[in-house]
Amino acid sequence: MKLITPSMMKEWEGNIFSQYGIPSFLFMEQAGASLFRFIKDRVKLDYTKKIAVISGKGNNGGDGIVCARYLMEAGYDVTLFALFEGLPKGEDAKLNFEFYKKSGGRVYHISEDLISEFKERIKIYSFIVDAILGIGVKREVDGLYKEIIQIVNKMEVPVLSVDTPSGVDLSNGKVLGSAIKATYTITFGIPKIGLYVYPGRYFAGEVFVEKVGFPSKDIQKFKTDDLLIDENMVLSIFPKRIPWGHKGTFGKVLTISGSKGLTGAAYLASMGVLKAGGGLSYLVIPESLDGQIKSMTPEIITIPVEEKDGHIAYNAYDDIMKKIDDVDAFVIGPGLGISEGVKRLVYAIISDSNKPFVLDADGINAISHNPEVLNDVKVPFVITPHPGELGRILDLPAHKVDEDRVDIAKEVSKKYKNMVLVLKGATTIVAKDGISYYNITGNSGMATAGSGDVLSGIIGAFLGRGIGVVESSILGVYVHGKSGDMAASYKGESGIIATDLLAYLPYVLKTIEEEKNDRF
Repeated sequence: MKLITPSMMKEWEGNIFSQYGIPSFLFMEQAGASLFRFIKDRVKLDYTKKIAVISGKGNNGGDGIVCARYLMEAGYDVTLFALFEGLPKGEDAKLNFEFYKKSGGRVYHISEDLISEFKERIKIYSFIVDAILGIGVKREVDGLYKEIIQIVNKMEVPVLSVDTPSGVDLSNGKVLGSAIKATYTITFGIPKIGLYVYPGRYFAGEVFVEKVGFPSKDIQKFKTDDLLIDENMVLSIFPKRIPWGHKGTFGKVLTISGSKGLTGAAYLASMGVLKAGGGLSYLVIPESLDGQIKSMTPEIITIPVEEKDGHIAYNAYDDIMKKIDDVDAFVIGPGLGISEGVKRLVYAIISDSNKPFVLDADGINAISHNPEVLNDVKVPFVITPHPGELGRILDLPAHKVDEDRVDIAKEVSKKYKNMVLVLKGATTIVAKDGISYYNITGNSGMATAGSGDVLSGIIGAFLGRGIGVVESSILGVYVHGKSGDMAASYKGESGIIATDLLAYLPYVLKTIEEEKNDRF
């Protein structure tokens, strides 16, 4: 599904109005009507419930005013709380405000002097429509608007936000000081990025998209560098299994992983390959840990190599490169630990490789002080940092990466020519050459040790089947998150561990395979 920034939305809708010669007033009418239908048909709000529509002075407020008129005409007990004196600002909003009043609509104007009175009045309402601030707001919310938002957030009633929860920057999901915590958000035309990136995603509640008259062909033609990973996208790239296939058909993947005390990462990544449908999973491991891995799983083919101080030794380079020549893709990094030998080994392998690969965890840490080595990589590859790991590459604190993940993901993805960035987090972003794909599967229970190791193995499995680096990353993050969601549905989020993701992964793949067979 296409996503858009507020500035692009304003430009695009202006072109639509101009191209078709249709007045913007008509689109405001349809927006307000869609809000009314949502309340009546989806929420199924009882007619005895009192509804408050809180309207700002812009076009967003105008949408709320139209909704109030429809609610009134349908027999609902509705009051429009206007955050302006006299008339709203926009011409369309002015016309609708006058129409509402002349139709007999109740209006209560709010000012700084009337905040205490508003705080008492609003208590009797059972449902609130937030039409306070629109999608174009970029500055910190203060004064009257901030006070109104804080009052609404303290009420324990459902809130429907119009296009955006007031106070959220829809270009990146940031909260501009204060924001409405919505139960539902209805967004118009093309959905906005900030509704799917935290913290905006949290404040938006359940998001619904209404076309409100924008022609489908124009939405389809619209070019964007931001896309939501949804079921349709996944089904379009998910590979069907060949009935007469064999182990080699479904990909041979090598995982270079593990060090003393970190065998779990090696197990999780190499098992992730098999659980995601890979045909053969090989594991390069320090020779002293070979028996430990074999006791954990008989399905992994281990390749014990020379070690130094509990880490894979640089001297193992030739043996590893020979094995890379025999496989379709590889994963390097989970649980490798950090030593000078490991750093040299990672540099050498990724620079010399002729096979696609996933660089994860300690593999990323190994190149963090010299990230320009990524420009020496000759093949398409995937890098899967969490904000702390990417922060080490960029010399930024993890929280700064997380706060600006939308912009940072785009910029980093443009910097290294063969790289796909998978920036892990509550909304994981897959980015290549400035084009970003946003994944919203998954939950907080997946913030647990080893979850990322499983992800690297899953992506490696798709690479091993000959799927492109972008597509493998999209599939990987989606099914990884779905596995976490399925685990949470049975166990709750608090107790999920990484092996649960492995356990539920086959069931997720089965569901996708069945859906693909039904559709195609």
